[in-house]
Amino acid sequence: MVVMKSKLLLIALLAALPGALSAGSPREKARESALDGAYADAVAAYNPLARGSRDAVLAAEYAYALALAGNGELALAHLDRAFLADAANPEVMFFGSAVFQALGMKLVANELHRPPPAWLAGGAPEIAALKLPAGEYPDLIAAANLFVYQRRYASAAAHFAALVRAYPDEQLPWAGYAIVLEKLGVFKAAAKAVEKDIKLAGEEDRETMNLRAAHKKELEARPPVAYNPAPKVNEMLKGRYLVFLGLNYTHTEAASVINLNTRLGKFLTNRIDAGASAGFTSGYDDSDYNGLSFGVSGRYNKPLPVSMPLNFTAGARFEYQPGPENNFAIVLSPGLSYVLANGALDLYLDFALTGPSKGTQTISLGYTIYFGGARK
Repeated sequence: MVVMKSKLLLIALLAALPGALSAGSPREKARESALDGAYADAVAAYNPLARGSRDAVLAAEYAYALALAGNGELALAHLDRAFLADAANPEVMFFGSAVFQALGMKLVANELHRPPPAWLAGGAPEIAALKLPAGEYPDLIAAANLFVYQRRYASAAAHFAALVRAYPDEQLPWAGYAIVLEKLGVFKAAAKAVEKDIKLAGEEDRETMNLRAAHKKELEARPPVAYNPAPKVNEMLKGRYLVFLGLNYTHTEAASVINLNTRLGKFLTNRIDAGASAGFTSGYDDSDYNGLSFGVSGRYNKPLPVSMPLNFTAGARFEYQPGPENNFAIVLSPGLSYVLANGALDLYLDFALTGPSKGTQTISLGYTIYFGGARK
């Protein structure tokens, strides 16, 4: 009875999946709160989503919500996470631009600016003015250098911006400012900081001055940061071979049977694979139903709109199954796959439409190994 309830629950989850995906997700609700001006609600909604996530865009969105709510320090902290994860992502750059604009760092904001994401196409709420970090020179320079050491370049840039405003004739802050702006991909603003550094350098050896001048020209000539996203693991499948090894569990009125099944195939595209399957059944009291099964199969996979590499799969196979008669079966198998770099964890629910096992439902759980190189 427990097994049948588990099967019914899995069937219900698979059936409800399209509706669940179309319903408002927690992230969509957080965005709606930001668009409605309920910034505290947006922060509260983003917090459990962004905490511990490696999604650069999610971290940048959270930083934007924090800045809208007036919390510049925390906004910079989460921008650090976003830039560290994917500094060239145009959405990360857009949200970074919005935060730096609110901090009064207009050159940086203008150079980072990219078109807004689709959910802000109707107009992005403007962040009210935020204060740059405050403090005495030793404290600010120590904090800025610590942020550079930690590779937290957004926070470091804000601290150096505060330093060059408060102490415009000090060379060291300009030199540090140039370094972190270059790390953020803000090359034109970094070149201006290098120019100021050169002017304040005073009497230095000619070779050092020439190197700085050359670096300034090189920064001015650099093109804007281009976004070349790395392909996702579930987008690097075409041409690869696969081997599936797993166990399946079948419950009937007469018996409950656990068996081994395997599959060897190849990805024809990133979404479709085809191959041969085989399994061995033992455990039925009626020996006619025990023995080797084999056939051909195909599967289609579609990445789900979530941050993790989770695919919905739909498969079908035509196979020979042991039995007293009608040995050729058609089996449909929807399921889910968690895709890794060189394999996937797979959960399938098999429905036998014809053959000796007609009318049964089988749960299959296993691991698929990918090997061979992907091709475009």
